[in-house]
Amino acid sequence: MASLRAEGIRVVPVNRVANLEMWPVTDVLVAYAAHSMHWLIDARAAHVILLAETDEDRSVAERSGAASVVASGDTAALLSLLRTIAAATPAPG
Repeated sequence: MASLRAEGIRVVPVNRVANLEMWPVTDVLVAYAAHSMHWLIDARAAHVILLAETDEDRSVAERSGAASVVASGDTAALLSLLRTIAAATPAPG
């Protein structure tokens, strides 16, 4: 989270499933695949990015239909994906 904040990206920590179920439709949700994947595949968020800690996590997430899966330690890939999403998303108006 610190690396995202350092890039000026707003980070909202969530520690309960109830918070995920009420996630704003226009926001991006980033979560660890192993801990929350079954809750997130149908999340309301505009984009769901799953962080895979292992190759098995990545494989399961991809087979389950996750649109975006990034290795949990690959900050550059995560930031690149977030920038791509931001560039393709119209500003709220």
